[in-house]
Amino acid sequence: MAENLGFTSETINYDNLVAGTADVVTEGATILLGEGVIARGTVLGKVTAGGKYRAYNAVNVDGSQNPVAICAEEVDATLADVITSIYLAGAFAKSKLVGYADAIKPTLRALGIFVKEV
Repeated sequence: MAENLGFTSETINYDNLVAGTADVVTEGATILLGEGVIARGTVLGKVTAGGKYRAYNAVNVDGSQNPVAICAEEVDATLADVITSIYLAGAFAKSKLVGYADAIKPTLRALGIFVKEV
């Protein structure tokens, strides 16, 4: 009979979102109710009223038209706000980012988010 010593293990699947050796800075954040499924690597904007995050979109007018972070894990915010981890800084593979456009590269770079061709 196997004895449970309180250890757990899990498999990590590397997707190469994080690219390079730049320091990665993470933080807990809330994804806004109604956003649906937000994929790992989605560029996020922060809603001014309430401070929650949603997928970045240049046509939004609630603050989330400004890219500020990258979603660190896939979440489903269809029915409720979801607390998750976000990247505030680091180097990321352009091909792995969701909602990224070259026009936002300078804005992200100023925040310490570097987009790389890998």
